[in-house]
Amino acid sequence: MPEVSVPDLQPVGATVPAVDITVTAVVSLTLSFGLAVFPSLASATYPAISTDSGANWRIAGPEFYVAAAQGANVTSEIGALPPNGAYAWGQGGNAVKVTTDRGDHWSVTGFAFGVYRVSASNGTLNVVALGPQSEDGSFAAYLYVSTDSGHTWHLHGQLPNVRLAGGPVLGSDGLGIVGMGTTQTVAVADMAPYLGSPTTTTSGVCKNTTEVQWGDLSLEFTTGKLTGYRYLRGGLAAVGTSPRPTGSGDPSLMTATGATLGMTLSQVRSLYPPGDFSQEQGGAIVVPGTTTGDRLFLGFFASHRSTPLTEVKGGSPCGDF
Repeated sequence: MPEVSVPDLQPVGATVPAVDITVTAVVSLTLSFGLAVFPSLASATYPAISTDSGANWRIAGPEFYVAAAQGANVTSEIGALPPNGAYAWGQGGNAVKVTTDRGDHWSVTGFAFGVYRVSASNGTLNVVALGPQSEDGSFAAYLYVSTDSGHTWHLHGQLPNVRLAGGPVLGSDGLGIVGMGTTQTVAVADMAPYLGSPTTTTSGVCKNTTEVQWGDLSLEFTTGKLTGYRYLRGGLAAVGTSPRPTGSGDPSLMTATGATLGMTLSQVRSLYPPGDFSQEQGGAIVVPGTTTGDRLFLGFFASHRSTPLTEVKGGSPCGDF
């Protein structure tokens, strides 16, 4: 394929039609950042800014990405970095772009094997960066943290391998591809392309419940609808055991911020606001869901920095919350 070259035709400050803004991040009541994508220019992508609550947009930096020419530099996501900044990236792309001055300057940090996920909490940036690919198709993953708006980064350790393809994500209201309230038949069918057939399907300990398991992950259905899940090493058989099994899970799953079994409390706390930490059950990070009673529970059961994450629960699993 011949090299594609698209000139930088969108000057800083140029007006951007709202229809060309694909994703946005709200920084404050009036300030938002977005990504402007121009289909007529090989889907060239630029940062954009609005200072009037999204009513008007203008270019706020250099060209980030051209779809046909710069696959490794893919930029498809943007997040807020208050009070005046934002960060942009794309899964599988090899760079994170950061501004702290409303787009006047952008710093770019490269990650050789690519970026899996980026998040920010209280001014701290967290990058789950990819490493070499394994024979099973998964990638090594590493957590990098920046406390100075992306100017310097520090490696906080290796994480369990990840996969670039879309799939289940551990959350308060479901697992990304299936939400709470999904029927058992539909949920199992939607999970199958990523996890295969369930390893077991059994009656739950509570009335009218069924547990469908894929290794260490168990989905709980009450009267045929998804109401909660548990993810812990050893699966349902390990619930309530002491000492709790430690290590990574199978299948390998993460929360939206990159937290997963085996990570330490110190690593996971850097991915969430301080207020999410609780002394519940000895030590946990708790994120409420959109439905009353549903939540994401990351259980450490102790509060030492080196304590490993041993259980993740979502929704309202029977008898737990």
